[in-house]
Amino acid sequence: SAAAVEHLWAWLGPRVAAATAGGDAPVVATVLPMATEPDTGVLRTRLLAAGARVLVPVIEPERRLSWAPWHPDVATTRAANAPVDEPVGERLGADALAAATAVVMPALAVAEDGMRLGQGGGYYDRFLAELPRSVPTVALVFEDELLRAGSIPAEPTDRPVDGVVTAAGLRWI
Repeated sequence: SAAAVEHLWAWLGPRVAAATAGGDAPVVATVLPMATEPDTGVLRTRLLAAGARVLVPVIEPERRLSWAPWHPDVATTRAANAPVDEPVGERLGADALAAATAVVMPALAVAEDGMRLGQGGGYYDRFLAELPRSVPTVALVFEDELLRAGSIPAEPTDRPVDGVVTAAGLRWI
């Protein structure tokens, strides 16, 4: 996790710094991961220290995601439909990420062609359908979860991620 975050930060850090220098508070979405996913704690802490607004997903009815601000002291509760914690309080729609600096998302696996395998609920599929293509999407996975192109079946409505980051580096699709 630490090595993957370092690779991601080499790309993301300068973008956050440029936005902050321009007077903007950049928005970056990431996750409060499950125990089997790469840890995003260092990433979230770095983003806040750099002046970014960090949003994390909240599971909503009808297999939708909303987004909640994250900071180290935010109160959390266990999600009703997944073994993850979610911030308590303010909920934002997908439009809160319309001009985000990046969306860093989880996956069970990602193929080299950008196709992502999630938990099967379609939460991110629905979210990505609403996200402008100008917002970079990066899947954060362990090295053995990066598969050869064509390994993950794709539906016509599936949107590939723009990049995948592992301990070995950041790869753009």
